[in-house]
Amino acid sequence: MFVFPELHEWLKSLRLHKYTRLLIDYKYEELLTLSEADLEKKKVTTGARGKILKEVAAIRERPARIRDLSAEIDAVSKSNDLAALDRLMPELEKVILMPLKPCSASTRHDSGNSVDSSGSTELPEQHVHQLGYSLSTAGPAQENIPADIFELLKKVCSLLMLADNYHHVVVAAFINLLERCMMKEAFTSQQKHHFGAWLQRLKTVWNPQSVRKANEYKRKYVLISLL
Repeated sequence: MFVFPELHEWLKSLRLHKYTRLLIDYKYEELLTLSEADLEKKKVTTGARGKILKEVAAIRERPARIRDLSAEIDAVSKSNDLAALDRLMPELEKVILMPLKPCSASTRHDSGNSVDSSGSTELPEQHVHQLGYSLSTAGPAQENIPADIFELLKKVCSLLMLADNYHHVVVAAFINLLERCMMKEAFTSQQKHHFGAWLQRLKTVWNPQSVRKANEYKRKYVLISLL
């Protein structure tokens, strides 16, 4: 079964949170194969059925979207245009908010699993990573979406740390995403260790005015999410 807060947050972003308790009993694989007939049996309205099935289809297509985002972030890195990264943040948020399944030990990448002997976490260098697995070819049992998202976040963090100029709204949005990822059970303890280290390194480059702007952004985000 899904963790209630995570499923509720995803459905709330779609304004479908009234169906949280209805979907909480589904396993990840069951959610991916959800049909209109299944929802009709649960007395879900026609409009809500269509919206839920559309978003479930988006979950199935997430590996491909992660690959596309990775390529787009690479393009931003070459142009150093953080305004373009700002336009990608809603898409990055969307793939993170979708339900995540922790991968089994046999399918884990080594992403985010190395910490130096001093206990500190170094920001990994940017490198090309073949992200994602197609559900149509590999199947849910072989995918490792949390590791793919970790690699995506690593690219964004590297870009922000190496940028000539900081884009405060992007940094604030990215920190918000890292904080949310640290609460998700799908990520390993080592990956969360990296998230925490990235948060600290990003925050150290901010001046007081930047922090104020970030807090204002977060408050605005919370208000929007409650609508």
